[in-house]
Amino acid sequence: MLFVTCKDKTAQNSPVPDVLVDVYINTTLPQYQQLNTIGGWAYYPAGNRGLFIYHNGLDEVVAFDRNCTYNVYDSCSIVSMDNSEAFLQCGSYKNSVWIPCCNSKYSLDGFVFGGPARYALKKYYVARNGVQMHISSSPL
Repeated sequence: MLFVTCKDKTAQNSPVPDVLVDVYINTTLPQYQQLNTIGGWAYYPAGNRGLFIYHNGLDEVVAFDRNCTYNVYDSCSIVSMDNSEAFLQCGSYKNSVWIPCCNSKYSLDGFVFGGPARYALKKYYVARNGVQMHISSSPL
């Protein structure tokens, strides 16, 4: 069975630079098995600052660049899952201690709901075919 999700047209003016993303993920691998379950998420090293991949409540898998959309070139401008696993925020954890950057907050569907950011996270195309997942910066 093949499932495809698309980029959000409202994020087209994103200040995050365009980069080539063309990755395949096998969800039987231990580090990606949680993507088979609604609510599961993972990071993947691709895009500008890495990808955040999330299996949402609509049984779709979405992928966003982890590059915060506020001050995109700051070295700390990366979004990470909050400890509550309810939202993403700009900053990172070091030895389990939260180190904020601009502290913008994003919903798990990539939209801003707090902080200085004004643009949604850059979204990538996702296709699932059985245990294989394809994430791309171009339509699939």
